[in-house]
Amino acid sequence: MADINNRDHVRYPFSVGKWVKIVKKEKNLNDFKMFQLIDISQSGISFKSHDTKEFKRGEEFYILEIGDRILEEPIVVKVKYIQPLDQFGVDIKVGAEFISKI
Repeated sequence: MADINNRDHVRYPFSVGKWVKIVKKEKNLNDFKMFQLIDISQSGISFKSHDTKEFKRGEEFYILEIGDRILEEPIVVKVKYIQPLDQFGVDIKVGAEFISKI
């Protein structure tokens, strides 16, 4: 896999306490989950999860809200990478690419 830090677009970090509202494609829009945001770029977003099995590389899902902004239309994203944020593997970083609006 390519180095995830070798990017075409600049990442912009979020301050602690900012969240992303996500719903899996097979779920109802009311079955969303909130995840702590890490950063965003023109082409994608990353957030923190505590479950290594919750997301799979290549999986697509919807983003309904980013930070304090409720999106007019959900954005379809695709998981590009999953990696531990520390040596204990408690926090997982999920990186996803923006695909389109639905």
